[in-house]
Amino acid sequence: MGSEWFKGRVVVLMQKTNSNTSLPHFGWLILAVIMVWAVFNIAVWVCLPSWSERGQFGDMFGGVNALFSALAFAAVAYAILLQRNQLVAQEHDLVLSAQLNATSALIAAYTECARYADSRSSPDTAEVTRCQKRIKELTEELEKLLKEVRDGNA
Repeated sequence: MGSEWFKGRVVVLMQKTNSNTSLPHFGWLILAVIMVWAVFNIAVWVCLPSWSERGQFGDMFGGVNALFSALAFAAVAYAILLQRNQLVAQEHDLVLSAQLNATSALIAAYTECARYADSRSSPDTAEVTRCQKRIKELTEELEKLLKEVRDGNA
C-alpha cells in the first residue's frame, strides 16, 4: 500500500513539474508591462511640453526606485533563507532515509542468517535465538524510525 501511494505521489509531482502553463502567463505579463510603460511615456511626452518639466516629473520617482530596489533585495535575502531551510530539511530526510535503508538491510541479513542456521542438518539453537532476537530489535528500531517519519518529527 505504501509503495503504491509513493508511486502515485511521484506521478502527480511529475505532472505538476512538467506543466508549462506559467510560461505563457509570464509572457503576457511582460507584454502588459511594456504596454503600460509605452503608454506612460507617450502621456508624459504629450502632457509635459518642456524638458525641465519632464525632468522634475521624473525626479519625483527617485524615492520609489529606492523603495523597489530595497524590496527586491529583501526578496532575494528571503529566498536565500527559504532555500537554506529547505536544504537543511532535505539533508535530515536523506539521513533518515539512509537509516531506514540500513535497518531494513540488517533485518534482511539477520533473517537470512536465521533461515540458514535453522535449515542446517543440526541447527544451532543458540545462533537461531541470537538472530531472532536481533531481528526483533532491528524491527523495533525500524518501526520507531517509521513512526518518526509518519509523525513528521524528523
